[in-house]
Amino acid sequence: MTDLTMYQGDDYAALITLTDPATGGAADLTGYQVSAQIRKDVADKAPTVVCQFNVAISGGQITLSLTHTMTTKLAGSYLWDLQLINPSGIYQTVMYGSVYSAQEVTRP
Repeated sequence: MTDLTMYQGDDYAALITLTDPATGGAADLTGYQVSAQIRKDVADKAPTVVCQFNVAISGGQITLSLTHTMTTKLAGSYLWDLQLINPSGIYQTVMYGSVYSAQEVTRP
């Protein structure tokens, strides 16, 4: 479980390195797709996606990001997860947890 903390109205980025358990090195994510979302509750209870992370894959690293425009919707507690889709179309959730976004004080 990996919990995220962010600040409402700020840009957010996280770099995630996935490890290949066989080699101990960075996982080869060639041909993989990644999806990561924030919701108020689990998908069965809260079908609306509050935020969809922008994702980029480079080698064995995944960058998740949200623009300040996207984080203005966030204040309080949420849930998130990160799913990999391998080249054969198999889904695997590799990270999940809670998201806490502190409410901003200064507004532009």
